[in-house]
Amino acid sequence: MKVPRAKKPRMRRAIPTFLDTLYKILENDNFASIISWDLDGKSFTLKQPDTFAMQILPKFFRKPGLRTFHRQIGIYGIQKRRALKGQICFSHPLFIRGSKHLLFYIQRKTKKPEDEKFTEEDYPPQMEEQATALVVANNEMKGVEWVRLMLSQLNELRESQNRLIQQFNLFEEKQMNFDLESQLVLSEQKR
Repeated sequence: MKVPRAKKPRMRRAIPTFLDTLYKILENDNFASIISWDLDGKSFTLKQPDTFAMQILPKFFRKPGLRTFHRQIGIYGIQKRRALKGQICFSHPLFIRGSKHLLFYIQRKTKKPEDEKFTEEDYPPQMEEQATALVVANNEMKGVEWVRLMLSQLNELRESQNRLIQQFNLFEEKQMNFDLESQLVLSEQKR
C-alpha cells in the first residue's frame, strides 16, 4: 500500500526556528526520558523540567532559561494543559507528531492590544461624537472637574475598544484554527 505524502503548504516562508528545534528535540529518542510526545501525538510532556533546562536547552537555544522556553511556547500559542508531579504537558492543534508540515501554519502571537499606544487617528468617529456629547452635556463644569470627567470617559472608551480588539483577535484566531483543522480533516479523508 502506498502511503500518501503530506503536501507542503504553498507559502514560501520557513518553519519558525523555535518550533523546528523543539520538534527535532521531541523526535530525538535520546531525550525521551526528559521530554517526549504523549501517546496520542497531539501533545508533549516535559517530564524533567530542571534536567531539560540544564542539559537540553543550552545545546539548542541561545537563551537557555526555562522561563524563556515557557515564554516562547506561549508566543506560538502552545498551551500548558496540565501539570502532574513536576511534569508539564503542552499542546497546540497544529503541533502534532508526524505532521511537521503543519508547523508552517503556526504563527507568533502579536503584541496584546492593551500594550499598544493609541493616537487620536486610531479612534473611530463614534468616539469623537461621544466625547462631543459629553462636552455639551457638561458645559457647566469648569476646570479640573471637567478634565477628570473627560479623562474618565476616555479611559472607559479605550477599555471598551481594547475589549473589542481582543474579542476580534480571538475570533480571528479561532476561525483560522477552524479553517486549518477543516483542511486537515479533508486531507485525511482523501487519503
